[in-house]
Amino acid sequence: MKISIDWLGDHIDLSEYNDSEISDLLTFSGIEVEGIIKIPDKVVVAQISKIESHPNADKLLVCQVDDGQKELRQIVCGANNFSEGDKVPLALPGAVIKDFEIKEAKLRGVESKGMLCSQSELGGQDSEGLWILPKESKIGLNLNEFFPSVFDLEITPNRPDCLSHIGVARELSAICSKKLKQRDNNSADELSLVDTTDEAIKIQDTNLCPLYTLRKITNVKVSPSPYWLQAKLEAIGLRSINNVVDVTNYVMMELGQPLHAFDSD
Repeated sequence: MKISIDWLGDHIDLSEYNDSEISDLLTFSGIEVEGIIKIPDKVVVAQISKIESHPNADKLLVCQVDDGQKELRQIVCGANNFSEGDKVPLALPGAVIKDFEIKEAKLRGVESKGMLCSQSELGGQDSEGLWILPKESKIGLNLNEFFPSVFDLEITPNRPDCLSHIGVARELSAICSKKLKQRDNNSADELSLVDTTDEAIKIQDTNLCPLYTLRKITNVKVSPSPYWLQAKLEAIGLRSINNVVDVTNYVMMELGQPLHAFDSD
């Protein structure tokens, strides 16, 4: 399970601890830290300005990208899931990606001055093409400035209370003798229950499933998630889909409560 230090900061102040010290605290509590994922230096936000076919290779593209410098940078890329205007991670020459140093090189006779990256190449889970960053991402900014360290934890079966950011924050709160941050909760007491017969919902075997709860939400517009939500999910390796799917994943990773959204039509 991946836990973001930035996300934990919503619940507890860990600013006085470095990554190594937080790892020791988690280990002391009985939570195994399998690894600490950090986006390498010299990986920046770049915007695709122009895409052309490679003259000598059908499966390669030649891209002109804006990385915040005066001139566009030419990159040869094998992915095809992006368009002009998209913002993606760019590993500059000198960056080290999985023990491999990025260098300027010629690929099938065309110069490439860096490498455009997928999420998995930077420690995430998604390997399907380039990592498409939120549109609000600032061109030229180092990626590790707004995607802080992520801890890959092994949660044992006897500790389901730690299968969420708030659960891990509670654990660290007890170990560090720090209070959790107070957060406002919105009350939903005024919402009435829905007659399930109107929704054709039926539990077929009450022994296997004694209780199933739903909440009906109307007048929903499916659209891209706000930047803060995209950033939180993508920091822990989850691809942003849309606001409906993303909020269910957010609740699961925030509170440890799995959710699923159904189309009522």
